[in-house]
Amino acid sequence: MKQKKTIKGNPDKFHTIMEYVWIIIAIISLITWIFNGVKEGFKNNLMLLVISVISFFMFLLRRYIRKQKAFHSNSNKIHSNP
Repeated sequence: MKQKKTIKGNPDKFHTIMEYVWIIIAIISLITWIFNGVKEGFKNNLMLLVISVISFFMFLLRRYIRKQKAFHSNSNKIHSNP
């Protein structure tokens, strides 16, 4: 019997999807900040800029952790095989 492939069964896929979610949030909030800034003034919408910056850093952090985990799992496989 075949097992269904789910995100729960593949944590690397989940982390990759979350990377894209964070970068999409960053881009959308930055674009919204720019459009609202032109209409109402940039100082009135600083919270959107903060959300965008935090989301971008979350994207970078997720990506870094995923790559480090992949590197360490690959190096463990190489060293464990005689």
